[in-house]
Amino acid sequence: MQNISFLTQIFLSILIGIGALSHIVKPTFAQSASLTITPPVTEILLSPNKKLVHSFTVHNQGETLKLSANLHKIMPTDSWGHTMVDPTPLDESSIPLIIGIENADIKLGEPFTVNSGQSQQIVLSITAANVDLPVDTYLGLVFQQFVDNPPDSPQIPGITALILVTLTPDGALPLSLEIADFDLPAVHDSAQILTFTPKIKNASSIMVRPAGVLEVVSPKGKLVHSQELFPHLVLGNSERTLTARAKDSSIPLSWQASKLALGPYKIRLKVMSPGGTKLEEVERVVWILPIRAIIITALLSITILIALIRFRSHKLYY
Repeated sequence: MQNISFLTQIFLSILIGIGALSHIVKPTFAQSASLTITPPVTEILLSPNKKLVHSFTVHNQGETLKLSANLHKIMPTDSWGHTMVDPTPLDESSIPLIIGIENADIKLGEPFTVNSGQSQQIVLSITAANVDLPVDTYLGLVFQQFVDNPPDSPQIPGITALILVTLTPDGALPLSLEIADFDLPAVHDSAQILTFTPKIKNASSIMVRPAGVLEVVSPKGKLVHSQELFPHLVLGNSERTLTARAKDSSIPLSWQASKLALGPYKIRLKVMSPGGTKLEEVERVVWILPIRAIIITALLSITILIALIRFRSHKLYY
């Protein structure tokens, strides 16, 4: 009876917890899931005083919606390529760009209607200011459901197209990359997969899409493993976790040693510019040992030795 009462208390606690969470979670507009935008990311290289016109298309696969579009600053939030949108609409005086909307019937921040199953194109003109040094600007074109009387702290979901602009007076881009968090164990079991999670730190204010390769060299100097790095975009003054290229997607960097692997292996990580110039190279040495096999062999040896000792003692007794 005490066990039944205890289980009943746990069940009631779970129900109360679920009920409390239902009051904490804020409602969202289900219609936002029906919106898509193309292109989702636009990278622009622009010279001073030059103008570029670019279009974005928002597609509505749900019910008819009244939307608004605004420009916001964005910033990287972690080493996996995630970004955060500044909730305050852009103050254009804070960036070296002049951005205008070419649509005759749509203005930024004002509502427009996209019918069910229809699309709306937004055309932006981007004019670069006169700058002496390369500089980046990261913006998001945010589409949200238009609300006539928004709450005090609006939590209105939307969809964002990233606009990443680099201004360069002479086409030259400063690159300052550093490999970090490439700390490997001194000894590794050959039966286990060795996984790598290095990061590339971009100390410059200019975004870059570096290339590179991970190589494993045997004690005899033979290349036994190679993985091409996925060309992730690294925004200025941020870092990115490096992964391997697998067709058009990325996978973790890893290496499975052969069963016969034994000795010091060199793990070499090379990072290059998009043009192939080597920017950074780091090498680590890891001793590969059949640790699991050694442990199993040692246990078997000890077991056999104990059995032999007991057998001999039993034989001498008789």
